[in-house]
Amino acid sequence: MNKCKFDNCEKEAVANGLCSNHNNYYYQAGNEIGVYKLKFKNSNKLYIGFTSQGFDVRKSKHKNELTKGLKESGKKLLLYFNELCETNKELTREEVFCQFIELEEIFHGRKFIPVEIDEHKFEILHDKESQRASYPLNLSENEDIKKAIKEVVDFFRRQESRLISHYKEEDIVNGTDYCLNDYD
Repeated sequence: MNKCKFDNCEKEAVANGLCSNHNNYYYQAGNEIGVYKLKFKNSNKLYIGFTSQGFDVRKSKHKNELTKGLKESGKKLLLYFNELCETNKELTREEVFCQFIELEEIFHGRKFIPVEIDEHKFEILHDKESQRASYPLNLSENEDIKKAIKEVVDFFRRQESRLISHYKEEDIVNGTDYCLNDYD
């Protein structure tokens, strides 16, 4: 068994000399992070979501989940998608997705990776190749780096929650049911 080449990791290497967890972080280095809206071209229905893997990756995941009838995207979203497929029986589920759903980026940024230069100084790399080249430094155990990354993710999560609340409130005030996010 080959061990993960990341310092102090004892897990088995699966790709690029890294365990599955560290390999996943490697490929996400520099990805887009943000909040998006899935819009249905035939109606006012919408779904608000968050991604830390990039918008194209998230749209592809929604497509896979919905066309296969998986509930990972949410029950209300899947239910509406199923209804749309029923009214468009001449189309495959994939064709329905491609013809009726578009992803709109609302808030976005880069999942920046701060690289520890020494114990008191950090550099933020914006170039994806530089980020990947410096990858071993990017998963530092330094609490300041962990905190900075968490703050970025938390910022976008708050934006997602704020928008979902906004659209839910609009539904209540207007007596509509446009927001397809599952309600808590």
